[in-house]
Amino acid sequence: MSRSKECFITAGNFLQTQNFRDNPKLMNLIIQFYSKAGAIDRLIKFFINCAREEIDTFNDYNKAMDALRESAKWVGKGL
Repeated sequence: MSRSKECFITAGNFLQTQNFRDNPKLMNLIIQFYSKAGAIDRLIKFFINCAREEIDTFNDYNKAMDALRESAKWVGKGL
């Protein structure tokens, strides 16, 4: 209900603490909240952290590369 940038960022931060990998809706909400807040830098860091975890935890380099590609898309939007 709020349009406050800080509320959207806080919601995105909170959802990152949840198990969003098992629930794609949560990942979409994180993206939505950060983009509504205009926090492209946080969104890029989110995708980089996802890539890092895919490699460190699951050894899944393909998913990590997908996350980095998504991050690169947002870099272009943030310029």
